[in-house]
Amino acid sequence: MIGSTLKLSLPVIALTAQQSAVFLAISPFLQDLGFPVVAIGSLISLGPFLALAARIPTGLAYRAARARLLIVMALLVIGLCNFLYTLTVLLLLP
Repeated sequence: MIGSTLKLSLPVIALTAQQSAVFLAISPFLQDLGFPVVAIGSLISLGPFLALAARIPTGLAYRAARARLLIVMALLVIGLCNFLYTLTVLLLLP
């Protein structure tokens, strides 16, 4: 029972660890680039807010047959968001 529970929990653990690592690394990265503290706080606060908003329609979209597809799509969106953080230099700095 414990092994199967751990196996099922590994994707959630991996996602949480990845998001925590990103939030720890992004703030100093943006500060080194010269972003104002207000802009850094706004960018960092968007992640948890959007994660909360994304949970609302999940119950409507979830079906057992589509679970793997939904997990893959979520991982791709998270990866894309982390990549887009690096492009903020072009958008916010003159």
